[in-house]
Amino acid sequence: MGIYLGSNALGGGGGGGAFLTDPRELSRTYVYQPRCEVKNTESGHVFIHNAIAYMFYTPRGANVRLSAVDTYTTVQDITSSNGGGILHALLFPSLYGGQIGDTITCRITMDGEEYIISTDLTIADSQGTYRPIMGNLILDGAAVTSTSADTRVQNNFGNSYRATWTSSGANYTGFTSPSGGSLAYTYVPTLASQGSMGGVKFNETLKIEFKADRIGAGGYQCDTAASFVTTF
Repeated sequence: MGIYLGSNALGGGGGGGAFLTDPRELSRTYVYQPRCEVKNTESGHVFIHNAIAYMFYTPRGANVRLSAVDTYTTVQDITSSNGGGILHALLFPSLYGGQIGDTITCRITMDGEEYIISTDLTIADSQGTYRPIMGNLILDGAAVTSTSADTRVQNNFGNSYRATWTSSGANYTGFTSPSGGSLAYTYVPTLASQGSMGGVKFNETLKIEFKADRIGAGGYQCDTAASFVTTF
């Protein structure tokens, strides 16, 4: 556990790098999918449930659809002989028709060591609209226009504005909304220059798997999981 301190292996001159060594230490949040947007072009954006492939894309982005209840599905399985790489972010599936206590689990096997990240649903979610995310991502796109929460709005890269939403509390154990449960919609940038930087360093092998108590393609690509990894 802790921080990995080493040279900047991403190439091109000076500076050092600092990476996590335990994927469980990645920042955690959840987003409301119908109003969570991702940037897919220099001037464009789409809702996250319509753009899972854009959320985590090349060079090592991967996404899969869970096919069976309580059965691990592999998202990434990497062996690198060139110094490993970095796990930047994890996009968990949500729970279509989810009931309180339903569980989503991520199993990460990194350089021969296994890590389990598990979260239980605390609020029933019939459509699977809430999705857990882990990683060094810029998530809170709210712009405060006055001291009143009712006038809080979101600017998604200057392209559009969204009004506020409220939540009665944290929807997953161990995960917190960037809004603290009662602020604005959030966006997730996908360009490295504006979003996912840093992460967990692995030296040679990385395998990422997800499973869930419930799966269903009913709404918002609920049963799709994804990850974003770069290799040296």
